[in-house]
Amino acid sequence: MKKRILVSSLITVIFALIVVTSSFIAVLNVKEIDRTKETLSAYNDMIIRHINLGDEDLTGFTINKSKVRFTIVDKEGNVIKDSENNSLENHSGREEIINAFKNGKATSTRYSKTEAVNVIYFATRIDDNTVLRSSVPISNIKFFNEGYLKYYFIIIFFVVLLSLGLSLKLI
Repeated sequence: MKKRILVSSLITVIFALIVVTSSFIAVLNVKEIDRTKETLSAYNDMIIRHINLGDEDLTGFTINKSKVRFTIVDKEGNVIKDSENNSLENHSGREEIINAFKNGKATSTRYSKTEAVNVIYFATRIDDNTVLRSSVPISNIKFFNEGYLKYYFIIIFFVVLLSLGLSLKLI
């Protein structure tokens, strides 16, 4: 009977740790995606100011050591300029482009056929005829820093020890 209570307690604690960890990682992922969108928005605003000054250098912007891709699109969806690719198809049907022309700013997270990965996009209307879109692959966003892993294992170790001690006291 003692073994049964001990095993039940340990299984309950381990299950609770898995649920809490999964929830923590999910919240961390959402926060990191939101932070990336804010960074892309700030980059767009900086570039729009520079475009108005006549400087169109779209290089040198990074997120987590990954280059940010910039695309300037006109009202018909034609790509005027792209920082990484010269031959692109029409962008008139892209969600972030349509919404940026309507609302001034728009964001979307979707699969990119050009890059063949899931990408976070942020588009900002420059004027009535042009939109600047920035993007970065989701795979380049660090959701869970490996530096925190050792702390997680230390916490698990102490929680298991504590649950063992409490279970043995109950028996």
